[in-house]
Amino acid sequence: MKKAIIFALAFVTMIGVSAMATETRTVVMGQNNHIMLDDANQWLYPSRVNNYPNIASAEANWNYDDMYNVGVNWKFGEENPWVLGTYFSSNGEYYPQGYSGNSLGNMSYLYYGVPSVAPAKQQYVTNGNGRSFDLLYGRKLGTFNFGFGLGYNHASYKSEETDDQTEEAFTQYTISLGVTPDAGNWDVALHFAMGSWTDKDADGEEQSEADGYTDIAVLGRYFHKMNNTVTIVPHAMLATGSRGEKFTGDYEANSDYKEKLTSLELGVGMNYTPVTNVLAVLDFGFWQDKIKYEMEGQEDETESWTSMPYWRLGVEGEVFNWMDVRAGATSDWGGYKWEDNYKYGSIMNETYFGVGLNFNRLHIDTYMDPEILLDGFNFISGSTDQDDLNFQVSLLYEMF
Repeated sequence: MKKAIIFALAFVTMIGVSAMATETRTVVMGQNNHIMLDDANQWLYPSRVNNYPNIASAEANWNYDDMYNVGVNWKFGEENPWVLGTYFSSNGEYYPQGYSGNSLGNMSYLYYGVPSVAPAKQQYVTNGNGRSFDLLYGRKLGTFNFGFGLGYNHASYKSEETDDQTEEAFTQYTISLGVTPDAGNWDVALHFAMGSWTDKDADGEEQSEADGYTDIAVLGRYFHKMNNTVTIVPHAMLATGSRGEKFTGDYEANSDYKEKLTSLELGVGMNYTPVTNVLAVLDFGFWQDKIKYEMEGQEDETESWTSMPYWRLGVEGEVFNWMDVRAGATSDWGGYKWEDNYKYGSIMNETYFGVGLNFNRLHIDTYMDPEILLDGFNFISGSTDQDDLNFQVSLLYEMF
């Protein structure tokens, strides 16, 4: 079920204790990216890049041995300022992949996964934006903030052997557009992605090509301030896409294959600040991912994953002026169905714990194993239950 949840939404925030924050903070706050404000919003709503000029950030995850995403937002101009964000990712190479997780094309030399068009739900694993290079551009026009994002991912392999003409490559471009009014009370965004690949065997014969490899997602949210302590945040996302494989040349005898995705998410969240330097967030809603399989010579089949409802809960509070403590939890009351053949239901719960460290302009957010509260830090207790002190760490520096 985890592998199937490729689309749906990840919203991010900054209504909280720290002046600046990162992706790790929103993960620990119960995956409540939907309803919070944060510099990480720029990946969902490119227009939000205007709110975070002159920052440098880096993300590290236990899945990788180094920083998997590093970038800087630069501000230019005084009278008519504009912001340029440049980001580099080291998430490894990628191969073309269907929505169900199966590989497309005979990409034996390319591996790992492929980025999806909509900001990943990041419900179970957080892998950043998943592209090798990203550009973000934002500026104000009238009473609105506009943003544009361009993502590029490429992986390739070509044999240097004289008797081996194997050649494989995969490329995907992602384009994002966003609008936010000066008041900042709503956001809308459009994400579009298109991919293609090269797949040649040892004889230089073309084996397969992409047969429609496009994704599109539309998302939006609205901040309704009830009073000084409560803000209600309704949000929605609709995504659709088609990824297929067409065999060519001597390989035409194979069956062409295509997957079509429809994804919908609707939710209502709440930001609650009962006292200064304390924030509680709660999100409740519904999401469904439906995949239709089309294979030449066979009847179409459909499977779907549904969460009705889902819950997201998070809380953070200031312990010292340099440290915040955070905790969160998620619960998905899900169901799976394959045609009329079979279906099942399950409840999936996750818990999160972390701290935020603030040293003047430097902010460090961590996602820790909650068992640390029972075992203590392993360098003190000697416990070997948890190999990694932190699952994820984010760094953010306000340059000016």
